[in-house]
Amino acid sequence: MSSISYPRTAAELAALLKTGYQAVLELIRGQKVRVNIVEFMRANFKEQRQNERFVDEANERLLAWFEARRAAGESDAAIVYHRSGVRLLHGFTIEKVSYTRKADRAFYAKERREFDARVKGAWLKTIALTHRAELLSAGLSDVQVDAMACDGKAPAGYQVHHRIPLDDGGSNDPANLILLRNDVEHRAVHGYYNPGEKRIQQMAHGASGEVALPLPPRDAVIYPNFSRQWVAERRPSLDLYEIYG
Repeated sequence: MSSISYPRTAAELAALLKTGYQAVLELIRGQKVRVNIVEFMRANFKEQRQNERFVDEANERLLAWFEARRAAGESDAAIVYHRSGVRLLHGFTIEKVSYTRKADRAFYAKERREFDARVKGAWLKTIALTHRAELLSAGLSDVQVDAMACDGKAPAGYQVHHRIPLDDGGSNDPANLILLRNDVEHRAVHGYYNPGEKRIQQMAHGASGEVALPLPPRDAVIYPNFSRQWVAERRPSLDLYEIYG
């Protein structure tokens, strides 16, 4: 096999993409070009970041990928990416979410303060008592769950995550919260230049829109959970590139 070209700088990636996205995919499929996934996706979306039609189409492609997966009888999963690569988050769905981005920034700041000062700790204490079996089945230890019940702090390596972002129409309601591992699961859900993130960035505060968001299992209080096969599965980067081709 001939040597692989590895464009590293933003200028090199921009020049590569000028040949056309499909042409670049052919080079990647043929192992003629190797790219860093985050830098490649950033370069692909950078010039289009204010193009609402482009971003809307990217959101629709992601939704279509999810629906095609369901139609084929495959289990629910979201496809996300992270600096360490592409993952399928099994148990997640990708849904078209309609919301209005919060215009009242003082109210948002108040919600955020309440979340940090009171809501998060109270919720963690509650689930440690009411969902102990689920937390243990997901891999937490008795010591970790006991500590949650006592001090209301997330175990090391986990964060309390808003299913619908607090800044973007979500609330501090317990039904909107989940304990999410910090690794690829939490970081990738927020994404690097994901279509949903780009659509949100296009919106002014107070504006409305629709985005494709990866959402954790509705009946879960923690993710991942190996006992329910809700795990992050490594996938080839090309699986994600193909969605936007």
